Amino acid sequence: ISVAGLEGDWLTLNPVIRIGSVRMPAGEISGLILQPDLLESAIRSDWVLRRASISGGHVALARTERGWWLAGMTPQGGLRLDLEDLLMQSDELTGQLKLTFLDETPHTLNLDLKAINRGGRHAFALQASNPSLRSVMR
Repeated sequence: ISVAGLEGDWLTLNPVIRIGSVRMPAGEISGLILQPDLLESAIRSDWVLRRASISGGHVALARTERGWWLAGMTPQGGLRLDLEDLLMQSDELTGQLKLTFLDETPHTLNLDLKAINRGGRHAFALQASNPSLRSVMR
C-alpha cells in the first residue's frame, strides 16, 4: 500500500487528515479527507467521523467465504470497523467511487454518496450507475 500527499492539521479538537491518493492491490482512492471526532469516538468506544470525503477512485472487491473484501488483499483482524455504525454516527460522509465486483460476471458501479447526520436526524443520498448499461439507480 502506498500513500501520497499526506497532510494534516487541527480543526478545534479534531485532527484533519488529507491524503492525495492511496494505492493498494485492490485499486486507488484519491482526494481522501478524514476528520475523526475524538471526543465522541471516546464516548462511544467506536470510530465516529465528523467528516469524511473521497473525491474519486476505483476499487475492486472479491467475494470471500465471509462476504465481499478488497481484491488481492487479506482481511486483517486488528481493525474493527462497523460500516453501519460509522454511517449512522458520523456527521458528514461524501464520496464518488467506482466499485468493481469480481464474480463469475464482474460488474462495475459508479457510486455517489452524500450522508448527513445533524441532531440525530439522518439524510442519505446514494446514486449508483452501471456504466455498461447507462442506467442510474437513486
